[in-house]
Amino acid sequence: MKKEYKANERKTIKVDPSVYDLIKSMSVVTDTKMYDLVNQMCKTYLDNNVSQRQKETILLMLKQNEK
Repeated sequence: MKKEYKANERKTIKVDPSVYDLIKSMSVVTDTKMYDLVNQMCKTYLDNNVSQRQKETILLMLKQNEK
């Protein structure tokens, strides 16, 4: 999942203002770029909140989108 992207390749995600503020605050406190923090959150969510079958399906979908 770790690949370096240029700024113009990054995509916008629309979230509620309170969620944005939370992510921004966490980013500042941990001295982590927001996109890296969201990436870490996604990995943690995949590891802890989905079944192995769901995780495999999601990773397969990501792999197919890379093509």
